Amino acid sequence: MSRILAVDWDRHEARYVVAQVRAGGLAVEAAGSVAISAAGEGDSLAERLVPALTAAIAPLKIGRATTLVALERSQIELVNLTLPPASNAELPDLVRNQAMRESGAIADDACLDFVPLSDDPALPRSVSAVALSQDRLAQIQAVCSQAGLAPKVITLRPYGTAALFAGLPVSGDAPSLLINVLADEIDLSVVAGGRVAYWRTLRQANVSHDAAAANKLIAEINRTLVVVQGQLDGQAIESAYLFGSLAEHPVLVERCAGALSLPLVLIDPFGAPVKTLVLPPENPGRYSALVGILAVEARRGAAAIDFLHPRKTLAPPNRRRTLALAGAAAAVLLSFGGYRAWSSLAEIDAQNESLSAELDRLDEQFKRAGKQQRLIQAINEWGENDVNWLDELRDLSLRFPSDRDAVVLRMGLGHARGEGGTIDMVGVVRDPVIVTRIENNLRDKHHQISSRHVQERVQENSYSWHFESSVVVASRDKKQYVSHLPSSETAGPAAAQQALPRTAASKR
Repeated sequence: MSRILAVDWDRHEARYVVAQVRAGGLAVEAAGSVAISAAGEGDSLAERLVPALTAAIAPLKIGRATTLVALERSQIELVNLTLPPASNAELPDLVRNQAMRESGAIADDACLDFVPLSDDPALPRSVSAVALSQDRLAQIQAVCSQAGLAPKVITLRPYGTAALFAGLPVSGDAPSLLINVLADEIDLSVVAGGRVAYWRTLRQANVSHDAAAANKLIAEINRTLVVVQGQLDGQAIESAYLFGSLAEHPVLVERCAGALSLPLVLIDPFGAPVKTLVLPPENPGRYSALVGILAVEARRGAAAIDFLHPRKTLAPPNRRRTLALAGAAAAVLLSFGGYRAWSSLAEIDAQNESLSAELDRLDEQFKRAGKQQRLIQAINEWGENDVNWLDELRDLSLRFPSDRDAVVLRMGLGHARGEGGTIDMVGVVRDPVIVTRIENNLRDKHHQISSRHVQERVQENSYSWHFESSVVVASRDKKQYVSHLPSSETAGPAAAQQALPRTAASKR
């Protein structure tokens, strides 16, 4: 097998790993980095990256090696979605439509790929979707082309790191936190059951050697653990894994021993099962994502995210082509039937054309009848299984925190496939712990809530955390909406009328 090259870059350096697949597994032949020059007036990162990448690749003499590219967080748009029950074949269209509604930065022609986080098509589907603009994709391909490379895969750094971790004996189904420290960026990924359930990238320099910077990172790690805990269906994160060596992260490892709430394990990306034929590079932990995507390619597997080969809706079978092939096969068989068969060929062709026209007509009638039937069924389901939305909103308001802690910016109510409905909320909170409190207050046998996107944003007021939550609501009898309230709340219409203004105020 020819050699494989994996590359990635950030604002400061470009990194590469060259490997070859052998009988004993992946064998690393070269690994290193090259600094990217400081920005001059009007110089873009792409203009400064090409000379650096060319200088790094030229001495390797790799020829026509298979090239894999890993991107950082700033290159893409990330959206976490909760979709209605759907099969895997239906997900690509659902994900694209919902992602474009959720993020105005995702254009119609963007390269969009996603990873399903749940498998049951009968339940709401959770997915993590990422989008790369066509302009950015063309820029990446131009950089590679000028360096003499033709990418086969363009993926994301956290998914490469997760792929490396999945091949280690310490990995398992239990949720784990992966920490990948680069020049001035840190990728934090939570993996569970072999999937990246949550990830974020922080920008903080010198966390491996500076105690103050390490303390800031540990505070962000502990905050991430609180935010992601509500998204793991009750499972607890058992361990944290830091890629690199003790010599690479001396201060960070020391600070984690006393301040991190999880046991910390160091992982050498160039250790077993990877075979390294050369001395590992300086700061080996920075190459974890590259070794991971090399391991996937060596197994002839598919990258979890690939902007060159994103998940798409399968094209329906071409029935006309099938009929044409069947007619051609029949014509070949008839040609060997002798003169009698040949003389009747024109009549058989006419019959085939007539049957084909009749089939087209029946197909059209069937499609029209199917649309009408689905519409009738949807109306019937809406009437039979709809939610009492006014009572549901009152119930939600009574359980929601006060406006000192949380404000809902946007709310959408919808009818779910089958029974019940869905509530999508976008809002801001004073602290990410309040999101967990909201989930605990709302979750019961009638409500299932998940929060996929909790992000800190700079605000002028005290609400500095943005969150997105989705609630699956089961239909129920109207009397059940006040069953959880104290007796003073159920005393009569007067009490209900007094509660409603307070509820509405909490949602503003």
